[in-house]
Amino acid sequence: MNPRLRRLAGHIPTVITFGLLAALAAWGHRTGWKLSPPTEVAEQREDWCEAHNVPQSRCLACNPSLAGGNANDWCKEHGVPESKCTVCHPEILTGAAAADWCREHGVPESQCTTCHPEVAVKGTAPPPEGREVTWKDDALRLTNARNCQIHLAYVQFASPAAFAKADVSLEQVQQRPMRATVE
Repeated sequence: MNPRLRRLAGHIPTVITFGLLAALAAWGHRTGWKLSPPTEVAEQREDWCEAHNVPQSRCLACNPSLAGGNANDWCKEHGVPESKCTVCHPEILTGAAAADWCREHGVPESQCTTCHPEVAVKGTAPPPEGREVTWKDDALRLTNARNCQIHLAYVQFASPAAFAKADVSLEQVQQRPMRATVE
């Protein structure tokens, strides 16, 4: 092969790379895309709520005004407006005084199996079927992980019409033994 041709062939990857970079630049210019300045990237690193493991600028627990409500009407423990927090104010659920409510466990007192174990429905677990599952050491821990946000996971519908449109079906909660197997 001609040495001149060989040298030209050696430049093909470079030409292709620059062509792709030019195409990316043209696309970025056309769509208004910009690289973030280094100072903005540094600010994003500083924008972190260590207590709730989310960006500080989006932390509802620290900035309840982000939810669109009154900052004074915010339950920091449960992540909802204080005036609508059914855990702190169970009378909201019943529409009357909460005489039958276990504040410690968040259930009606007459159904609290922790305070009144005699009301628990107990039975024997069904025989194991399928594969045996081994427990992780921390599977039965009493506290959630530090960055667990499950207490913020509420499903709220804007209106009864939205609830009907979502076609959600409600069932009675049942407590029963469960086997540790996967089918």
